[in-house]
Formats: sequence, C-alpha cells, structure tokens
Amino acid sequence: MAESAGPTNPPRDTPLPGRRRRRGEARRDIIDAARALFAERGYEGTSLRDVAHLSHTSEALIWRSVGSKETLFGEAVLEPYNEFVNSFVERWESEPVPLSNEHMMGTFVQELYDLLISHRELILALVSANAFNHARVHPPRGSILNGALEKLTDHAEREAADRGFGNVDVGLVVRSVVGMVMAMVLLDDWLLPTDRPDPRTLIAELTKFAIGGVTGTFTTQPLPLDRHRS
Repeated sequence: MAESAGPTNPPRDTPLPGRRRRRGEARRDIIDAARALFAERGYEGTSLRDVAHLSHTSEALIWRSVGSKETLFGEAVLEPYNEFVNSFVERWESEPVPLSNEHMMGTFVQELYDLLISHRELILALVSANAFNHARVHPPRGSILNGALEKLTDHAEREAADRGFGNVDVGLVVRSVVGMVMAMVLLDDWLLPTDRPDPRTLIAELTKFAIGGVTGTFTTQPLPLDRHRS
C-alpha cells in the first residue's frame, strides 16, 4: 500500500545491504529507481519502501537526500525534461551560425518527441497524479514544467524578430508546440488514424505546422527531416 499523501515523519534509518557508493551515487540510484517504479506503477502504487528496496538504500536516506514522496516524484519526472531543455538551449546558443527556423524547430520537435516516447509512462503517471487531486505534485502557481518552458521562452523571445516571428505571444507558442507534441505521444490512440504515419512523417508535419504558426508562412516543401518522401 502506498503511503498517505499527508505529511509523515521521516522513518528511522534501516540500512540495506549493498556495495559502498561514491558520494552522490546513492541519490542517483534513488531517483533512477523512483523513475522506473512511478512509470510502472503510477504515483499511488509506489511507496518509498519500494524505492528503497529497488535502490538498495533506506527510507531514511531517501528523506535525507531527496525528501518526501511528492518531492521525489517531481524530481523523477522533471530531470529528463530539464536535461533535454538545458542541452537543447546550450547547443542552440553555441552554434556559430544561427540555425534556420526549419533546422531549429525540426530538431526541437524530433528530440522532444523521442524524449516523450522514452518516458511516456512516467508522463502519464504525472497526468494521473495531477488529475486525482495530488496538488502537491504541481507548484501552487503553474506547471511542474514551468521552469523549463520559461527557459525556452526566454531564448526564443531574444531571437523572435530576427527569425521573422509574427505578432505572437512567444510563451504561449512555446507551450503550444510542446503541448502539440505531447498530445501526439500521449493521446496517439485517440488522435492518429488506423493507418498511422511513420514517426518521421509525423514529426515533419508537426514541424511545418509549428513554423507556420509563428512566421505566418506554411510550406509544402519537404523539410530536411522528410526528404525521403520527395
């Protein structure tokens, strides 16, 4: 049975057998174990005891190194997404020649799609936890993903004029593009036809739609991602 959502006191230390870890390695093992369990069992179906068992640690160590179940869940969900956003923005900023809209948006949609496919069950666990009144999983104001979305927005706003973005709310555009890709991954059974397009075709069409939405120009020409169709 999963522990109650209400506040609880940290348990006493109950060390579990295992090899000696380097500094920070136990925390890494805890988050990796939590991510696997939350993806498999959901928020309600996972307890700190389960995480301690899989990570060969203890509940007390989880409380000391990460915190409560809600905090652990947030970190397990957010870490892959934050790593993706940070990596993407760093590569975007380090390009000696600015990327074209097609290259920039195509790479973003492709990598976001791949990330969400890899962590689909974990994202669904987040959606489920939020739907069933676990408000602590989300900040009091805004989304658990808000920090990463704001980072993308800040960078996009700095380049909006040079990229020919029209009179659009860049923050809402960023969220709309992320939401569009998330919907195609999480709601694929509802949205995609029986004769499903291959992922490259889907990603290319999403990219065209996203570029058209911010520039006002919709292209029918193949993008680098879908050259194989021409």
